[in-house]
Amino acid sequence: MRAFLQVAAEETLRLGLSRRWVLVGLLCAISAYLAAGDVGLAVQHTALEPSAWDVHAAAVNQFVYIGYLVVVAYVALVGDTLVDDRENGMAWVILPRLGSRFRWWAAKIVSLLLAAMAVQLLFLVFCLLSGALKGGWSLSSTASAYATVATEAADAGGVGEAVPLMLLFAPLGPGSNMAWHEIVVCLYEVLAFTAVGTFLVAITVRFSKAFIPVTAALLGLVADWALGHFFDGWWRFSPGRRLLESIHYSGEGYSGLSWSSSLVYWGESCS
Repeated sequence: MRAFLQVAAEETLRLGLSRRWVLVGLLCAISAYLAAGDVGLAVQHTALEPSAWDVHAAAVNQFVYIGYLVVVAYVALVGDTLVDDRENGMAWVILPRLGSRFRWWAAKIVSLLLAAMAVQLLFLVFCLLSGALKGGWSLSSTASAYATVATEAADAGGVGEAVPLMLLFAPLGPGSNMAWHEIVVCLYEVLAFTAVGTFLVAITVRFSKAFIPVTAALLGLVADWALGHFFDGWWRFSPGRRLLESIHYSGEGYSGLSWSSSLVYWGESCS
């Protein structure tokens, strides 16, 4: 067990010291900034006041942000870790220490999990900063008026006319703790990112090239876009969207956050 923990710590430290964190930070910042713009656009003709937490809620429900930007950054960070071990000879040093490939893979997955936690924390911080600085919105943990509103709202001019409201995520109940809600979402995204990272790292067992994981992720995203463009309703079946978009809004009957909301929603959509 001691050797396993040491190897897991070493793997995590190697990822933590990577210069690719600059790319991760840049893409997370871009995603957060764009999501803050979406929230501002959604409420500009209403009297509703969003909060900085709403930016994160919007970002993790937009596949363009969580899929095309943040997950690509994560894959770029962790995808070639196995290839590096082979090229620099670390694999032949670590395996005898652990005694089995199973423990080696377990140590890898632990490092991927911790890297996913760090990416999600960084993304959450950028979302909160974007909401607070760009929008001037509150950091209060209580769900905002926008997060708890129905599908229509009175306009800011007070003339009594209702205007359609752009819903960027599933509305919460009044008085909900938005901070806790988004922390749970982050934990869900950690598991989703770890699953994606593990799958793409496993591909390099057969195709031992450093560019393979990022290339595979980008090709998958392009294929998802193409299928969505040519086939109506593809978004209901897309594995990437079902896995990465944390909460789904179907227009009615939303019953709250579920740890397995993506998989449950996918199953219900296919049935």
